[in-house]
Amino acid sequence: MKTNSFTALLNVCFVAFILSPNQIFGQYIPGIDAFEAEDTVCIWDPSVEFTTTKSFTAYQTIDDTFNGPIDSNFCVSLRYEEDFSGMSFHSHDFDLSRSIYLRADFDTNALIPLQPDAVYQLAENFLSSIPELFRDPGCPDLMCSGLILGITIPDSTLTADTTRWLFFSSDLYSPEMCYTTEKFEGQKINAFIYKLTFDEGFFDVLRNFYPLFQMQMFDVTTITDMNNIDGNFIGGLFISHAYEFMNTQIGVLKYDEPTYPSTSNFDYIDVSPEPNPDEPVTIQLIIDEFNTLLAQPYVQLRGAQAAVDTSRHEVQLVNDGGIFCVSIAEIIFDGNTHYIFKKGKMDLYSPMSCLMFRNGASIQVADNGHLAYGKNGIGVLGLGSGGTIKIGKNASLTINNRISIIKNPNSVYSGDIYMNLNKGSNLIFGQGASISNDEKSLNGGHLCIYMNGGELDMSGLDDFSQELIRLIYPEEEKTMSANMHIYPNPVQNSFTIEIVAAESSIGDIQISGLNGAVVFTKKYELDAGINAIKIQIPDLQPGAYSIQCKTNTESGSNSFVKL
Repeated sequence: MKTNSFTALLNVCFVAFILSPNQIFGQYIPGIDAFEAEDTVCIWDPSVEFTTTKSFTAYQTIDDTFNGPIDSNFCVSLRYEEDFSGMSFHSHDFDLSRSIYLRADFDTNALIPLQPDAVYQLAENFLSSIPELFRDPGCPDLMCSGLILGITIPDSTLTADTTRWLFFSSDLYSPEMCYTTEKFEGQKINAFIYKLTFDEGFFDVLRNFYPLFQMQMFDVTTITDMNNIDGNFIGGLFISHAYEFMNTQIGVLKYDEPTYPSTSNFDYIDVSPEPNPDEPVTIQLIIDEFNTLLAQPYVQLRGAQAAVDTSRHEVQLVNDGGIFCVSIAEIIFDGNTHYIFKKGKMDLYSPMSCLMFRNGASIQVADNGHLAYGKNGIGVLGLGSGGTIKIGKNASLTINNRISIIKNPNSVYSGDIYMNLNKGSNLIFGQGASISNDEKSLNGGHLCIYMNGGELDMSGLDDFSQELIRLIYPEEEKTMSANMHIYPNPVQNSFTIEIVAAESSIGDIQISGLNGAVVFTKKYELDAGINAIKIQIPDLQPGAYSIQCKTNTESGSNSFVKL
């Protein structure tokens, strides 16, 4: 077992070496001597003396959380086998109905320093070697088994320190497990904890041969500005590959605003081609094979304004064989910004790893693509008002974690989420899948699926989650006009038009006044089924208007009032 563990560790280091040759800096956490034997006394009961490991303490808590009140009934040695040089402990020393925590004991004067705006990779072979571990997310801390790192960062006042907690589920461990630090100087690892929860309630002796090993990845591109990026116009799209907007194989979307990163302070990285065209275009940012993209907390991609037309470009982040790593916090796709998966990996290591799509943004699986979103309940797919899911032909999306439906009361979009499931598309709810909304009831938002010939598997959902899905079947004899809905109506500066199209096509949307004069026109790509299209009309004068949508095969109309 010792040979296998060390071989696995070397393999992980070899993978990292391939990514950044000759530029890897590694260290053990808390240190190479962490498992040396030491005679000591119990921290919370000095009358108990034993020999244990030098730098780890075992504990359990009253409320089963990692930082909860310590249960002082347990004082456990981590040197069960005296002749074994690593960590070892026996099941009979613990209450196996609760989680076990193994905490590294850091010298407060020698915390592990971290570089700002850096990427670190973690190599760990202990948790993955324990078959009895319970690995689901349904525990306190939103994780039953895994790694917990505490990183010192400044608080929002910049006058004191706080801790950013990072959670890595044991079920999602891979050699590429990584995280990015933030913009602050003086960051340090101040805590490292193993969390162990046992499914079968019994094990004999567990052994850990090596402490956690951390490697800093060099040759990292920090991305702060994507205006005037290199690329080429191909078929009406502006396409920029990773090698054109990143100087290295690893890129980090960096928060470089002077403000403190928070839900009130996002840093928007605007994207535009070189040269910036007069009219808005669609920009595809391609994560190619052998490339990895990460993001710091509260960073958001956004299309820059066109040179003449002040509307923003559409941005599509396309994974075409690379790695998109979401390890720390929520990443928001808003408006005309989308994530498209063709192939590669999407890593969500933490229970708090979340992609949020809202206000017209979408997560898409391209034709012939197959995306497994999350694993065994770890991570979140956020769908805010106006967000949607699109699945291409001969494509599938398997959701193995929680869909969270969030209604924005200030949005013109409905609190329900609409999507199409067309012929040849598959939506599967797998192990660990669930659906919730912000009201936690059937009165909140629903996932509304227009069933247009695709396949839906809800077998992985509980009864409540299934009740939050509404299936809409087409009515063949209804006209497009009967299936055109405008909300809100009356309208102020923008509205959403919901159109049910018989087939995928390019549609012309036209707005006319009562005198018949056309005041607005634009082309939109329509999918077969339900389409929710947001239209901005801040310059229209108050009054009554008609709106018409035409495709090659059908047309429909409706009316609204501009306030």
